[in-house]
Amino acid sequence: MNYKKVEVKWLDAQTGFSQAREVSEFLKEFEPLYNYSCGYLLCNDKEKVIVGFLIMDDRDEDPLVKH
Repeated sequence: MNYKKVEVKWLDAQTGFSQAREVSEFLKEFEPLYNYSCGYLLCNDKEKVIVGFLIMDDRDEDPLVKH
């Protein structure tokens, strides 16, 4: 297994954990929240970054991944 361990910082444009809000009100007060994900870097290209949290099995070729 030869996957690099990484920490990815990303912006989450969520509305929060409260009740639903009107779009116009949400946009006035919106501030993106920074989130961090840690794991094994499986893919990093123009379209996406994929991080696997749990890699199982000790085989070198095509191990199992979860989360």
